Amino acid sequence: ATAFIAAMSIATGADLRPRFRDDWGFPLDETYYVAIYPHVRRLVLQRGPAFASPDATASVFRIDADGRVLADGTVYSASLATGFADIAEWVLVSNLAEPGDVLAFDPSQERSYRLTSSVCSSLVVGVVSSAPGMSLGWGAAPGSPRALLALVGIVPVKVTNEGGPVLPGDLLVTSSTPGHAMRWAGPGPCPCTLVGKALESMTEETGVILVLLTAH
Repeated sequence: ATAFIAAMSIATGADLRPRFRDDWGFPLDETYYVAIYPHVRRLVLQRGPAFASPDATASVFRIDADGRVLADGTVYSASLATGFADIAEWVLVSNLAEPGDVLAFDPSQERSYRLTSSVCSSLVVGVVSSAPGMSLGWGAAPGSPRALLALVGIVPVKVTNEGGPVLPGDLLVTSSTPGHAMRWAGPGPCPCTLVGKALESMTEETGVILVLLTAH
């Protein structure tokens, strides 16, 4: 039943879990749904336009009414220009995450992420993107809590002055304020996993600045 609901959701382009579960009383395993969704989606889209959602293109290239360019095959290009400066991927989150929030692995839930909440966390993975130049991954099932995790580039990041005022060029690490980065005050080489390098200053208690994502 869960696999059937996943297939129908993909084919119609809508999350049908509430209707099947609440209105029609179908048994539904939410954990299994999330696990099989990427595989079912791939199988459904391979069947062609009769089974595919409006986003599928039946192995053709087209531009829809909203200006989205859609293709099922690989797109080759000498260059790609975007209006924004980061590449992000859809990931599952275990709590509400907003653009600019700093995320870390969630040890309590496999393949899930949560807001950072400790100083110099080694579990930090990146920042929730505000408007990525490129979005990757459809693996997080529609209807599941998810966020666009910036993997590389320049993004707005929430910061706090817990480590002192932030200046351009400062290395940033996680702070005790949930979802916020702070300046690494030193001395000596930073032993933490980095969030990135500040491109702007921030002298208030909290704020949002542009950051070049960096990791080591």
